[in-house]
Amino acid sequence: MADALPRIVYITTNAMSLRFLAGQIGYMRERGFRVSVVASPPCEKEGTVDVYRQLIDCDGAEMISEVMSREMDPWQDCQSLARITRHLRRLSPSIVNAGTPKAGLLGMLAAKIVNTPIRLYTLRGLRLETCAGVKRRILWGAERAASCCAHRVICVSHSLRDAYVAEGLTGPEKTVTLGQGASNGIDLERYTRKMKRSPEVDRLREKLGIPLDALVIGFVGRITGDKGISELVAAFRRCEESVPKLFLLLVGDYESNDSVGNEVRRIIESHQRIVKTGFVPDSSSYYHLMDVFAFPSRREGMPNAPLEAAACEVPVVGYRVTGVRDAVVDKKTGTLVSPEMTDEFQEALLRYLSDASLRRSHGLAGRQWVREHFSQSLVWENLFQYYRTLLRERGLPLPSRRQADERELAAA
Repeated sequence: MADALPRIVYITTNAMSLRFLAGQIGYMRERGFRVSVVASPPCEKEGTVDVYRQLIDCDGAEMISEVMSREMDPWQDCQSLARITRHLRRLSPSIVNAGTPKAGLLGMLAAKIVNTPIRLYTLRGLRLETCAGVKRRILWGAERAASCCAHRVICVSHSLRDAYVAEGLTGPEKTVTLGQGASNGIDLERYTRKMKRSPEVDRLREKLGIPLDALVIGFVGRITGDKGISELVAAFRRCEESVPKLFLLLVGDYESNDSVGNEVRRIIESHQRIVKTGFVPDSSSYYHLMDVFAFPSRREGMPNAPLEAAACEVPVVGYRVTGVRDAVVDKKTGTLVSPEMTDEFQEALLRYLSDASLRRSHGLAGRQWVREHFSQSLVWENLFQYYRTLLRERGLPLPSRRQADERELAAA
């Protein structure tokens, strides 16, 4: 009976990206799919061991560890491609869904080699947007190859879809954005303002040394140049001239391959009112310390952090760039400015810092925006129905909740 259930194989390069599958795999299994995941091995330092454990224990995924280099490494890439191809030949899935640039390339090539009926490349961002020269051409070629091998490219936001097509990587008929987009949706029970005055948040505030009467500009993500950290630190230093007891809370850590520069790093490490947490496995509590969320990223797919902040009723200030403009409703849930207008970015932060009623109204609107368009249940159901449509179009077996229940009983 279990053999009649269609199988999905998800493929991702970095184990960190498995967070985009948490909960989704369990949802698909409950609706009648068998699910396997091919990903790089878990790493204690990156906090991915717990994610692996959740996908196995809570979601019931079959995890297959496969080393994949994020950067181009022809010898290792060929070895990875051969092993992934063997995995797919053994599993014989109805659907392969590969995300992240390298996994998208290797996963789509392997799926085409074994003639997987439905090949989906999930595009979560476009690295080449902020690259130039040889690196940009290599990335363009990799994206083009992945899209050529895929039946469909699922773009996690509408602006990302527009950018992908504008780059000439594929035609609009081959791309799709489900609903308003999103990678895995937002857990509205976890990201909620109800926790703001909890003992847990009070202890966190005390641990970080942030006074109760302080105003806080917050950021969650990688502390890198691509995320606009240099501009954020500069904006904070100008804002603090007119806002007493202003703090900058950076939730994340540096990356060696995208440095913020020695001077910016020195300021972050030495400034008494800049708090950098380093990597944290669960950032949900940190949003409750923030009065405004700053997100000066230069490129995104559909960023989770601004949506998480909005779910916690924190207004967002960001750049009007790919992905970010899909996550923020300008003048309603936050403020968007052009990347070149650094003065406007600072002024937008100051408006929220000086106006509690504006913070409150945009925060409430942000929560409603996320509830209507980005809840996990909605995002997962959109994807499930899309899977069903593709299976039906090809005359393949559809997922069955009854058969899934019988499978669980037989396993017990």
